[in-house]
Amino acid sequence: MESSPLVSIITVNYNSVGVTVELLKSIRRLSYPALEVIVVDNASREDPTAQLRAADPATRVILSPEPRLLGRQ
Repeated sequence: MESSPLVSIITVNYNSVGVTVELLKSIRRLSYPALEVIVVDNASREDPTAQLRAADPATRVILSPEPRLLGRQ
């Protein structure tokens, strides 16, 4: 039997943990068997890790210490 390839869903959170929690709940309704979710927090005012893990304990949370803009160093 062939296993399903791992699919990663990566999303960015910035001061909108409620919206990101709703996204996580939606993603968890998917039936794909090999799915990982990564949330990159873009230096929100408050650490959203506890709320995100409460919504989905399997979610990997990465905290960026400062905001990042595409194309800027």
